[in-house]
Amino acid sequence: MIKRRETELDLLRIIALIAVILVHSIGALEIQFNNNIGNSNNIIIFINAIVTWQVPVYVMISGRFFLDPKREMTFHKIRKAVCRLIIAFVVWDVVYQAYYILSGIYSNLNIQGIITQFIQGPYHFWYLYMLIFLYMIVPFLRKIVESKKLMELFILLFLVFEFITLCGVDIPVVGETISYVSVRINFHFALGFSGYYILGYYLYKYKLSTKMEILLYSVAIAFLIGLGFITLYRHSINCSDPDKFTRYLMPNIAIEASAIYVLFTKRISKHKFSDKSVKIITKLSELSFGAYLVHAIVNEFLVYMPFRFGNPLIMWAFDILIVFVVSNVIVWLLRFVPFVGKRIT
Repeated sequence: MIKRRETELDLLRIIALIAVILVHSIGALEIQFNNNIGNSNNIIIFINAIVTWQVPVYVMISGRFFLDPKREMTFHKIRKAVCRLIIAFVVWDVVYQAYYILSGIYSNLNIQGIITQFIQGPYHFWYLYMLIFLYMIVPFLRKIVESKKLMELFILLFLVFEFITLCGVDIPVVGETISYVSVRINFHFALGFSGYYILGYYLYKYKLSTKMEILLYSVAIAFLIGLGFITLYRHSINCSDPDKFTRYLMPNIAIEASAIYVLFTKRISKHKFSDKSVKIITKLSELSFGAYLVHAIVNEFLVYMPFRFGNPLIMWAFDILIVFVVSNVIVWLLRFVPFVGKRIT
């Protein structure tokens, strides 16, 4: 029996990459306009706030495949996956650090500072650290997904304790008490991105009722719109942490990511893609990991673009398109390099 290509997840992976590029290109846009983008700033803040589901969705897609009992996952395969990430990290880290040194970005750093930056990697490489950790605990998480009740308990603990950890202190009257107790409990078992890993497999395997699905979409839309305006307001009053509610592990982000993930796995999956569309989507999906690795350095060169559109929003869209296309072309070309190309992309 030929396995159906899950084109809906390939497409979602591509959209998530575009959302990542969208967020990361804002810095270059501000430089292009000398930090003066006028009224467009509010629109940019709003859009930036409502696309923070992208990384959680990436993790959920990975969890769907790595935790599926139907897919054999031996220690050898896990070790191979971890090694691939480490190799990609080191190779691209060298490229980034070389660029930072040659461009003068590290001009104020001593050798110890440069070594520290090399170990940490460029700003978006935190994702690789997180992914390596998730791969390493896959055997344990696979035991949890053997039971639906265990998965539901894990997801519940993930949502509740992430909320307490991130927002407990802000709850009126009892906030300080909740924060005090949570510190003493010192609970970390279901925290972090492992919750998204299990959530990705759970939502793929178990079908929500129509009522629950509609409720999920409704709440997610309300959260998305609310998040955009709340973030705008917090920026307008110069709040010390204006983007607090856009953090990846916030429960509202988990609900938004879940709704988008369910939309693709339960609805978009029913769409009949043409053979040509499948071919294009599959290829872009295969390139997406490498494009994620390389997009930040492509983004650096946006500031040297010899022209700009007068409207910051049009320029922003153009920047996103350029970074997406160039990143994919670079990765596509690199994958032709024997022995090395596919190992680092």
